[in-house]
Amino acid sequence: MLKGRRLRTRTKLSRYYMELRHREQKTQLPFPLMLGLKRTANRLLTKLFASRHMKEGSCIINTASLAAYQGNQNLLDYSSTKGAIVAFTRSLSQQLISRGIRVNAVAPGPVWTPLQPASTPAEKIAQLGSEVPLDRADEPYEIAPSYVFLASNDCASYITGQVVHPNGGSIVNA
Repeated sequence: MLKGRRLRTRTKLSRYYMELRHREQKTQLPFPLMLGLKRTANRLLTKLFASRHMKEGSCIINTASLAAYQGNQNLLDYSSTKGAIVAFTRSLSQQLISRGIRVNAVAPGPVWTPLQPASTPAEKIAQLGSEVPLDRADEPYEIAPSYVFLASNDCASYITGQVVHPNGGSIVNA
């Protein structure tokens, strides 16, 4: 289906969050850093890329999270900025539609990555994904087809301003 075709797609993946260890801990210090990484950098890079490199038929795929829709008491800043990415995706899709550029997002649930053992306590690693109906975390290879689908003009040329949810069966109404 895609053989011999060049994909003109921009996607941004980053993994950065600060977990609150105690509910009484203030979130004021990490929030500007989180906001800068998740929202401001994404907005600036996307607009720069779109203005210089994207033509009709191109697409932008942002990465949101299930946390944007459900929230998380320990990941307040992360959830908030992922919600901002959802709003940014929807608004940018309306802005770029006249240029023939589609803008969508993927909002996975909990994802197992090799970075987690270094930044997450072992007992939390063992429970990763237990809160979703499939009772396990996504693997990156299970999420990748969502990006490929959205990037394909053969399959997704009529999809813009939408969020795909490979999240282990969690129901999202937004």
